[in-house]
Amino acid sequence: ASQIEALIESVELNIWPAELLASAVPLEMLTTFLGRGRHSAQGDSDVFLVKTQHVQQDHYVPTTLRLDHASAARTDEDSLLQDGDIMIACSAAGCLGRVARYREDGKSATTDSHVAIARPLSDLVDPEYLYAYLRGAQGQIQLRSRERGDWKREKVGFRLTELNLRDLKQVPVPLPNKTQQHKIVAEIRAVQNRMANLRVLQAQTAAELDALLPSILNRAFKGEL
Repeated sequence: ASQIEALIESVELNIWPAELLASAVPLEMLTTFLGRGRHSAQGDSDVFLVKTQHVQQDHYVPTTLRLDHASAARTDEDSLLQDGDIMIACSAAGCLGRVARYREDGKSATTDSHVAIARPLSDLVDPEYLYAYLRGAQGQIQLRSRERGDWKREKVGFRLTELNLRDLKQVPVPLPNKTQQHKIVAEIRAVQNRMANLRVLQAQTAAELDALLPSILNRAFKGEL
C-alpha cells in the first residue's frame, strides 16, 4: 500500500512541482469564506458541531455533536457549513493539515476553532481542483509546513501545534486556467482509479498467499519441498 501511495504522491508532485509556487495565488484569494470556528460549548441545539476527529484525510465522519443554544445563537451565517465546503484541520499533532469535503445531509452545522472552512470562489477556481490540490502531496506540504508551536509543561510531555488563520490565508495555490484545472482533476481521478484497482489486486494476491501458506509450510515440514 505504501508503494501505491508513493506512486500517487509522485504523480501529484509532478503536476504541482515546487517551482510553480512562485507564481501561485494565496488561498485567501480563491475563497468566498475562509475562517476557523469558535470555542463552542456543546448542548442540544439544532446546530451540529464538527471537530477535528470528524475531519479525516479525504473523508468526513458525520458528526452527532451539537452546540448549546447560546453558541448556536452566536453562529454567523457564513460559518455555517455548505455542501462542498473544504474543511481543514488546524491543530493537534498528527491531525493538522487533514482535509475533507463537507457533504450536506440536512443538518445545520459549523466547526469549532480547530477546524477551518475554505469555501471556493468558483468564478476563479474549480472547487474540485482546489480540493484535489489541498489534499494532494504539494498542498499537504504547504499546509503542514506552516505548523507552529511545540511546548512541554511540567512532567507531562505533549505537543501542541497550530495552523493559524493568517498562515492559512497565505498557502500558495498554483492556478492554471479553468480548462487546465478540469484536465488535472480528470487526470488525478484516473490515477486514483487505477491505484484503487491495484489495491484490489494486491489484496487478492495477499489473500491467495495466506491461503497457500499452511499447505506450503506442511510440505516443508514433511521434506517435500
